[in-house]
Amino acid sequence: MRYWRHRMNFYFNDVLLAPNGPLGTLTHFFYRVGYQHRGTHNVHCVLWTSDRPDEDFIDARLTARIPNETEEEELHKIVVQNQMHWKKHSKTCQRKVKIRGRFTTTRCRFGFPRPMLRRTFVFGNKNRRYSIPGVTRRTYFIARQASKVND
Repeated sequence: MRYWRHRMNFYFNDVLLAPNGPLGTLTHFFYRVGYQHRGTHNVHCVLWTSDRPDEDFIDARLTARIPNETEEEELHKIVVQNQMHWKKHSKTCQRKVKIRGRFTTTRCRFGFPRPMLRRTFVFGNKNRRYSIPGVTRRTYFIARQASKVND
């Protein structure tokens, strides 16, 4: 526990809170340490930045692509095994939903598959009236194509 906390303090102080860090200048942060069933540590955090990231910032750092199996074999394996749905996906993902009170189906509670978009959108408070059907609570939407991970 002490070693893990030391690493987290280093990450927050020397990486995230550094001037011009990977997320820009952080003005405030809040985190809570959680423990999984076998005692595995994890951090849930909320970070406030001085400026909201724009679409170019997000596109430069986030991707929804499936890595090439021959060029990036290890990364491809990790993405396919951990970042995609499969027939017997975890119970925390799939929820039973009634449609018009009659038909029951399962739907991913995380909103996958996401809508295909040509470009990334970031909504500020002024632009909250815009939304994409099926995914209404997100403040951003990442550009996606059919060839990218969307499952």
